Amino acid sequence: MRAILLTAASLLFLFSCKEEKKQTQGPIVLGDSSTIVTETDPKFLEDMVPDLQTTQEAGAAQQASPATTPAADTVKPEPAAATPVPANQKGLTLAFKEVTLFIPGIETHEYRKQNLSRSNSATYELRGGKLAGNTIQVQSGTVTKISQRYQTQLALQQGGRQLVLASLGNYLSNWETIGTSGKSFPLKGLEPRQLDYRNVSAAQIRTAVQKAARAQRLSRAETAEWEKLARSYKNNRQNPALVQLNAVMWRVEGKGFSKDIRMDVP
Repeated sequence: MRAILLTAASLLFLFSCKEEKKQTQGPIVLGDSSTIVTETDPKFLEDMVPDLQTTQEAGAAQQASPATTPAADTVKPEPAAATPVPANQKGLTLAFKEVTLFIPGIETHEYRKQNLSRSNSATYELRGGKLAGNTIQVQSGTVTKISQRYQTQLALQQGGRQLVLASLGNYLSNWETIGTSGKSFPLKGLEPRQLDYRNVSAAQIRTAVQKAARAQRLSRAETAEWEKLARSYKNNRQNPALVQLNAVMWRVEGKGFSKDIRMDVP
């Protein structure tokens, strides 16, 4: 019995080996269900290769992502603006190197081009506006003193007409201080009845009338009329005398500078 069992076991072993050898021989045939292995362990089912993005997808993703904010530029302080000329106001601006002045409400003429940034003086002719009751305004710089003087001539007036007594010459006043501080300096003493002229006699007036009549080629009747008027002359501040303003000069002083300005009054 034992021998029978051993013989049967041997036959079973030989049959098993033969069957295994048969299964491993030959190439793998596609679609053969006997060669398909189905994996069920989750750890071997994970995707170990990262997804690849196409160029188009990468570009779209880059556009969708927020742009990198550049570093803020260093803010540079703006230079201080110069004091502007008053809006809607005509006038004369005197832009010297150390100081800028403004006389409002006047129109002027330059005899020649002047570069005030390289000059200590300026000359103009008044063409419009008034100086009496006006001001000199300081727009930039520091002014410690403004002085004024003026030049006048004497005339006779009658019925809206005037006869300038040019032979008597011009009168030049002394310098007078009109201000020592601030940004606005009133022009004082320029009203017609405040202007001065040197004292002259009645005889000087009559002689000056005769010279003016000849210079202007007046008729005998006109000359006689002015001579008669001259006999009523008493002083420079009463009719028929008229003191006319010829020019005004200002001297503007500050720390380290002095500027002279002349305004001729035709």
